[in-house]
Amino acid sequence: MSHYVITFFKNLVDSEGHPFKTTQARIELDDSTPQQAIERAVVKFAEARHLRDWTLHADSFELSERP
Repeated sequence: MSHYVITFFKNLVDSEGHPFKTTQARIELDDSTPQQAIERAVVKFAEARHLRDWTLHADSFELSERP
């Protein structure tokens, strides 16, 4: 099993019109594959916010593997 960190981001624009990403959540999971970790993280993210679709509160996510 590997340890994965999935970070969810929202794309925003600052007062001068410059785009930036802000972190919405960081979820750490132990799973067999990256795909399993992503699937579980998406469900956890949506459930924590009482959403059907995680994209209502985030625009993207990044996966990293930790030793």
